[in-house]
Amino acid sequence: MHLPVSNALLTSEEGWRQNPIPGQAGLQYHDGRDYGCPGHANQSVFAMWAGTVVYDMDNYEDCKRWTDARHSIGNFVTIKSTIAGVEFFIRYCHMGKNYVNLGDQVNEGQIIGAYADVGQSNAPHVHVDAYLASNWQKVSIKTLMEG
Repeated sequence: MHLPVSNALLTSEEGWRQNPIPGQAGLQYHDGRDYGCPGHANQSVFAMWAGTVVYDMDNYEDCKRWTDARHSIGNFVTIKSTIAGVEFFIRYCHMGKNYVNLGDQVNEGQIIGAYADVGQSNAPHVHVDAYLASNWQKVSIKTLMEG
């Protein structure tokens, strides 16, 4: 397993948190992990595991058509990876630029894009989360990373 960014901070963990978006006070369940270097956009995002790109949203204006700005994950890449014999979809969200395309095979640690302050975001970062590939059931990215 390769961390999604180098020399960066875990800026938000999975679980309940105060909503960090100005004007949207209250508790919010955060379903992934955020990594970033505060104030630094366009840092490389790495594939955490090898796999196949199954979704590549690299047009934020198009993305806003099917979600509102309050819930938007911005540009993102979804990679289907096999971890301990089980297939998962790993999403890398809030990217400023995607460097991979649908169908690409990626290696663990390969640069797949650059993170930004895109979508529902208050600072440049990448949000990573995970789902079982068989049924899109949400799973803990923290558990996958620590397992």
